[in-house]
Amino acid sequence: MPVKTDLSPDDLSAMLALYDLGGYVAAQPFPNGAVHTNLRLDTTKGRYVLRYYEKRSPEWIAFESSLISFLRARDYPTPRPIPDKNCDIVAYYDGKPYTIFDFAAGTHGENPNDSPYDFRYDETARVIARLHDLTAGYEPVFAEHREGRDKEDAWAIAQETAKKIVDPALRGERLSWYRAELDKIALPAGLPRGVCHADVNYGNFLFDGGRVSAVLDFDMACCTYLVYDLANLIYWWAWPPEKGLNFETARRIVKAYEAVRPLDESEKAHLYNALKMVFMMDVAWFIDDANGDMGESRQGLDFLTAMG
Repeated sequence: MPVKTDLSPDDLSAMLALYDLGGYVAAQPFPNGAVHTNLRLDTTKGRYVLRYYEKRSPEWIAFESSLISFLRARDYPTPRPIPDKNCDIVAYYDGKPYTIFDFAAGTHGENPNDSPYDFRYDETARVIARLHDLTAGYEPVFAEHREGRDKEDAWAIAQETAKKIVDPALRGERLSWYRAELDKIALPAGLPRGVCHADVNYGNFLFDGGRVSAVLDFDMACCTYLVYDLANLIYWWAWPPEKGLNFETARRIVKAYEAVRPLDESEKAHLYNALKMVFMMDVAWFIDDANGDMGESRQGLDFLTAMG
């Protein structure tokens, strides 16, 4: 995991100098976000959000900024990236890129696995379905530089992560198990594909007045099977750790999603396989886990296998 950067007031003042956003007043890191340095930034002209990219290529960032600009132009609720004085959305400081966004009003609320979320299950499903609907036919730039959330992508990540396992026998054992499990997943090439958010955990939604006020963090967005996002919603919003799948909540999420974008028959038939893919992606990132059982993801795979 990249190391976060401790940006001083002098650093932030220098970064703001490229913008017409006023002078530096204060900054506070956000508790959410594991990859980049994300700060709430107060200036003499208002409040903003600064994302300092710790380890991303220019192409990776261009995918995100272009996608967000496309969505904003269609009134999708995601914070606007603000251009600097040169009309560039991405600026650089100390060799790393950064973007400044409008500050979005709203609250995250509690983890849906810890308390009832009522309307929020429906709202998150509808807003993700709208993302899929709005981007139908949209071809984002540099999509090939993003992860694919498919079997090929998962296998490549698992192999890379497994290099951290010192014992070659253990490395081979885990990769053999992973390959065998991956080969069991059926995701036909003909499944509808498009832009997916791919990280729909509760921390990436803000709510205000009973509605989603903002969808945050398109850093993991990619082009893959649309049903992956729906499966990812079920994973985050209907699968309490150590309790297993909440079928009632999962059905509610699917129903709300279909109110905006109806699933075709192939997507309905392969929703379980998409759920397995979500778990397999998680295992790929942690296949070097010291305890060897890959925790909740291994249990989730066993549960889905038992369900058929």
